[in-house]
Amino acid sequence: MIDLLNKYLTLGNCLIIVIIFLVFVFFKIKNRIKIIIPYIISIVLCLYVYEVIILKSEYTFSVNLGDYSSGRYFKKQVPNLGYGPPDDGEYTSIKLIDSDTVYNVAYSIKDKLRVTPSSNKNSENQIIFLGCSQTFGEGLNDNQTLANYFGEETDKVFMIRNYGFHGYGPHNIHSLIKNNILPNYNQKIKTIAIYDFYWYHINRAVSNVSGQEPWYEEENGEIVLKGTFDDRDGIVKTGYYNKYYDALRNRIIRRSNIYKKHFTNPSSDIALKNIDKHDINRTILLIEDISEMFKTYNIDFVVNIDTQIAQNSHIKNFFNENEIGFICIECDIPDINTNESYRIPLDGHNSSSLNEKKANILRLKLLSLGYKIN
Repeated sequence: MIDLLNKYLTLGNCLIIVIIFLVFVFFKIKNRIKIIIPYIISIVLCLYVYEVIILKSEYTFSVNLGDYSSGRYFKKQVPNLGYGPPDDGEYTSIKLIDSDTVYNVAYSIKDKLRVTPSSNKNSENQIIFLGCSQTFGEGLNDNQTLANYFGEETDKVFMIRNYGFHGYGPHNIHSLIKNNILPNYNQKIKTIAIYDFYWYHINRAVSNVSGQEPWYEEENGEIVLKGTFDDRDGIVKTGYYNKYYDALRNRIIRRSNIYKKHFTNPSSDIALKNIDKHDINRTILLIEDISEMFKTYNIDFVVNIDTQIAQNSHIKNFFNENEIGFICIECDIPDINTNESYRIPLDGHNSSSLNEKKANILRLKLLSLGYKIN
């Protein structure tokens, strides 16, 4: 039932329903209001033609099916995070683009983490992966993630914990470390924490998936937790409001061609150079505070930056000045932006072949920093 709603609950189909309803009302009522109904039908019909016919050639229709979009997968209103992983289990995820299957995979979750088959649960040396869907391995099976390939590259000598999750930014990760990871940390285990820092994470700390995510601001050079995004925006939601508002926004409005055309920025205009410096500073202060928290627990921290951040002297200078170790795996892959095999087709997330290559480079990078890997 949920899959049918995800496939067919579109703006175009909703407009058709509205037109049918208005025609029905037109033939049923007898008062003066009847006069304006044809005009309303004309407006709705124009919107339908614009959405379904005129804009159809410009945009693809993407839909997620399976457990991923069933309502069971994403935990909502998770304290300190806004949203998060589901209960233990295996969850299917299917993505279609204009009826073509992009991927059909399964995500295994245990203890709120993506399962990493190459993890050695008996090891006293641990690697923590932090990040977004790229780190999690969206569109990939458990054995195709960066974390799993790294375990295989290092002969399964590490306990590996993959804390990556869809849509997460530095604000989620900061709160996750402070409230979930460190309070339960076993200090007898030697740990390296790696944050996959992509440039687009910066805007996620401004506005993201859920209004209940943590809202941080910079005050006098310090990062301060102010509340949630909803607190900042003065939004008070009831349970039912949350449920139906999110369904309307995510399944109808944001998937519509009209929204894509008029309310989103063209990808060519979205780049690190166009992000406000205040928002950049918020993120790097969050990362600095993460570094300081890890130091308190003697956890080594390494930030893996992407090629755009590698070209930003402001961010790199800040990391150097605050003794935050960073590497750039992508910088060692010359064809990172041109090799189509490095991305899941019609999706854009990292492919298994790219993750395998990155795992090898990560091992070499850590060795060069003096870490004992094998």
